[in-house]
Amino acid sequence: MLSHRNLQDIKRLRKSFPKEASKPEEFLDLVVSDVCGPMQVKSIQGSRYFITFIEIYSGYTVVSFMKEKSEVPTKVIEYIESIKVKFGRKMKIFRSDRGTEYTNSRLQDYLRSEGIKFQSTVGYAPEQNGIAERKNRTLMEAARTMLFDSKLPKFLWAEAVNEACYNQNRLVSKLRNETPYEVYNKKKQYFKDFHIFGSEVYFKIPDEVRKKLDPKAKKGRYVGHDNQAKGYRVYEPDSRTVRIHREVVFINKYNIGRNPIKDQVIKDYQIEESSDNIQNEDTKEDIQHEETIIKKPELSKENLQFDPEDLFELTPPEEQIQNQGINENQEEPNQNEEEDIDEEFHDAVEEQEQLPIQEPEVIQIENEVRRSGRVTAGKLPSHLKDYELYQVLSTNSEPRTYKQAIQSEDKDKWIAAMDQEIKSLCDNDAWCLVDLPVGRKAVGSKWVFKRKENQDGHIIEYKARLVAQGYSQKYGEDYDEVFAPVTRSSTFRLLLAVSGRRKYYVKQFDIKTAFLNGELKEEIYLKQPPGYEINDQVLRLKKSLYGLKQAARVWNQTIHQVLIEDGFIQSQADMCFYIKNLSDKSCYLIIHVDDILIAGSDLEIISQTQAKLNEEGNFFINQENYIKKIVSGASLSDAKPSRIPLDVGYYKLEDEVLLEDNKEYRKLIGMLLYVSTNSRPDISSSVSILSQKVVSPSRTDLNEVKRIIRYLNSTRSLSLRLSTQDQNEVIKFYSDANWAEDRRDRKSNSGHIGFVFGGAVSWACRKQVSVSLSSTEAEYIALTEATQEILWLKNLCEDFKINIKFPIEVKADNHSAIKMVDSHKFSNATKHIATRYHFIKEVKEKGVIQIKYVPAEDNIADMLTKALGAVKLKQLREAAGVINLE
Repeated sequence: MLSHRNLQDIKRLRKSFPKEASKPEEFLDLVVSDVCGPMQVKSIQGSRYFITFIEIYSGYTVVSFMKEKSEVPTKVIEYIESIKVKFGRKMKIFRSDRGTEYTNSRLQDYLRSEGIKFQSTVGYAPEQNGIAERKNRTLMEAARTMLFDSKLPKFLWAEAVNEACYNQNRLVSKLRNETPYEVYNKKKQYFKDFHIFGSEVYFKIPDEVRKKLDPKAKKGRYVGHDNQAKGYRVYEPDSRTVRIHREVVFINKYNIGRNPIKDQVIKDYQIEESSDNIQNEDTKEDIQHEETIIKKPELSKENLQFDPEDLFELTPPEEQIQNQGINENQEEPNQNEEEDIDEEFHDAVEEQEQLPIQEPEVIQIENEVRRSGRVTAGKLPSHLKDYELYQVLSTNSEPRTYKQAIQSEDKDKWIAAMDQEIKSLCDNDAWCLVDLPVGRKAVGSKWVFKRKENQDGHIIEYKARLVAQGYSQKYGEDYDEVFAPVTRSSTFRLLLAVSGRRKYYVKQFDIKTAFLNGELKEEIYLKQPPGYEINDQVLRLKKSLYGLKQAARVWNQTIHQVLIEDGFIQSQADMCFYIKNLSDKSCYLIIHVDDILIAGSDLEIISQTQAKLNEEGNFFINQENYIKKIVSGASLSDAKPSRIPLDVGYYKLEDEVLLEDNKEYRKLIGMLLYVSTNSRPDISSSVSILSQKVVSPSRTDLNEVKRIIRYLNSTRSLSLRLSTQDQNEVIKFYSDANWAEDRRDRKSNSGHIGFVFGGAVSWACRKQVSVSLSSTEAEYIALTEATQEILWLKNLCEDFKINIKFPIEVKADNHSAIKMVDSHKFSNATKHIATRYHFIKEVKEKGVIQIKYVPAEDNIADMLTKALGAVKLKQLREAAGVINLE
């Protein structure tokens, strides 16, 4: 039996690595290499990876940038050839990890032909290539800080990596009292030409290209030295390009080895200030970065929310081996590229491709690196202390693999979390250790790590979850039915609205190892957890586990049975909503995966805890932290805020250029849908309209999606208010339609929003299924769709024992549509309308609803049918209860 105790014993069996590694005695005895990437943002040259080569004797590092990982053999060969040309000799040993990019036949044949010995690390022992991996990490940490300090766009990450490598090659080593540059090139290094990355500069415009009335110089930003030419690499914001300039004037005060620039030096130039502004909101705009939004780092909520991983999914500058040249017409790279869902995400240091076998325990790369010629920068200057603090905060991202967890600064906390998870699994008798039957395939297992934060963004818990890689399951063999109900957002909001009205006590909690409570009927075999392997056996699962295709269904069936036995009744309106009535006491419960939301008036059933908002009778829903993750993931943290989520003239915009890959678009739409359906009705129409292009989006569509994100970023503090004590109307609805605005198919958009006790609990916007011949017809269909939602909400309110005042008021801004509901006369104008839409007449006759007119400017549903201007949107947004609590 696989138990917590023997797993801990097994973990101690891993051999430690020797702290003293053999040191090369001569120059070019040993070169080590490693790959880093992929980055989320392409560099200005279009790269997503970089590869490092470290000559161990000198410690000198060369960096080269790649668009694809398949370029590794070419880069290695180019590096070796450059060594032969420069020094007239070959290296003796070339060392890397066992990645296929290094072990492929092309590279191996070349190394054999050159007489170079190839050494690779043992599987799952990255310590043996620790110098190269540590170098990649050091370069990225330096580049991250440089970009943050300079406030430059993130697609300049490669320029930052290149400059970091340039500087580190010129830092004195403790072991030799020389710089790697001096040992490698056998010549003295003079410290006279160092500058702060991102410094403002003025560069002279060549006379050959400058017209008579043009300025003699322009303003740019210094982004490094060029490796092939004697000049400076300068980022020009106007053209969003990087060019090499020789005649440059620095205006920062920290030029190392030089005196501060005097004012009179600049007088000889006529300066043109560059602008990096985004176009007016009313026009189509490029999503660009601004340089001055991020302020000096402080110990604040904003800094704690910063996600350093977003910074280093980018791309590089010119290579140290071979200059690829600068494309002045290079199109701005996409800010975020999504990998396939089933693929492993890559950390800053690229991992080997690996099976779920034993991973290394706590790895000590530091000692090996220090004894292998690692250079040091000495004590950090006092004026960079703030950035040292920022660096500590910003590197605290969540690990994505077991390897990353045990190499992170929080490794002790992650190990404790994994131990706790294993203990819970063993205590719940979740499995037994068996031999894998012939003909069966074991499902993979994987660790998922998460830091749980409070509402202020402070970490309160480290959680590790062992999940099954259920995508490898086979239908009919190890799973059958998978359906599990999910609660509707409207039910959740209605429960809070009712709780606020009745002053209920409300509590939310999660059930630890929830999926382990369900017994599995199928015969499923699981590979042993990474880091906890004992032998070649597998785990026969007895209980359900996160990640299995049937896990949610098994858990739902289990919790349903428990609740029914405890006296709860399942609602007919929502299968995840349960009611328990005890004489004059009521209790309501909602299930969402393994989270439980329970509300009621009885302190013996609920908890004694009562929130402050509950006392006030109001509840608010806010998704600020989730919005921050969307913004950070889209690399739009520094982008210009937007006052509207969608261009008012979107349907008039024409863009025939489709995106080659729609993965990023689909991912962003999915995240925005989650926000729009839960707390932000003000973006619902924009997300709905753009989601219709998810199959073949254009560049314009992607820009509009990013506009929504910029709008959310500027309004992320807004909250949805539920249940206002001054509202006596139980249910009230608004309905509207936007007739035939979509030029592609001329179909109309419907929208409705419903309030209970003054709080918006239900809203929807969708394209109608058929073309309406008039605005009246479109409004009539929209009213019918709203009526369907009203009937469902009425049934749900009855489960809450809410006394509904009939008829329920529905407000619309089209007189003709209202008359059409009231009239039973035959009309040529309406005879073609599908019969299903006429059921609204029956509902009205029964006294369930009453249609009333509301002026168009006061119809809250108007924002659910089309894009609005900033002033009108703000008015309707606030009327819907999306407000700033401050």
